[in-house]
Amino acid sequence: RFQIGENLYEFITEHIPTLQENSILVITSKIISLSQNKLSDDTWEERSELVKKESDWSVEDEWGHVSYRDGMLVGSAGIDQSNGFGKLILLPEDCYTLAQEIYSKLVPMYGIKNFGIIITDSRSIPLRYGAIGQSLGHFGFKGIRNYVGTKDLDGRIIQIEKSNVVDALSASAVNEMGETNEMKPLCIVENAYVAYTEEPVDSGTIIVPFTKDRFFKIIDKIKKEIGGIS
Repeated sequence: RFQIGENLYEFITEHIPTLQENSILVITSKIISLSQNKLSDDTWEERSELVKKESDWSVEDEWGHVSYRDGMLVGSAGIDQSNGFGKLILLPEDCYTLAQEIYSKLVPMYGIKNFGIIITDSRSIPLRYGAIGQSLGHFGFKGIRNYVGTKDLDGRIIQIEKSNVVDALSASAVNEMGETNEMKPLCIVENAYVAYTEEPVDSGTIIVPFTKDRFFKIIDKIKKEIGGIS
């Protein structure tokens, strides 16, 4: 079990002594937070002010809070009481920069070229039960595969299609890592269909601004046209 204040790089290289070319290392955000001592002594019942502090904005509902931070809608600003040694665990900050820092440290250690990092957390998504893995930040490969301008099997020119590579890999990895007591905070993805690059990641290629998101823009229209929704 990863301990509070434990050295992240020593932990990674101890449990993963070698990596092959064309590998992506997926790291759960929880052990990064533990390594950084991003913890709170507040109780779960006292978390309201902490949620506000950790969020761009937050609204309260019957289960707690729905928060917006880092371009994502998350429950209670991502604050988690599970496996926190009796404390609340906060999300790491600026995970895109953090992923690049981890990449820069590990590349010379493993001596590989085509390599990627993903930092993950679990999320609930609209209209689905259960949690799914999502990326908080990545580096070393392109997170989006753009098909615009290519042709499908019928010769039709693709107009808008893009593939969210990084979240697809995150979901698969988190499924293998588990959600509660599995103690598998690291996952290796090998030979994935990705384009490796050392170019800085523009989070704007992944995150759609809240005010431009198609589904949120039509909420008022849905309410008006459908009325009561069950």
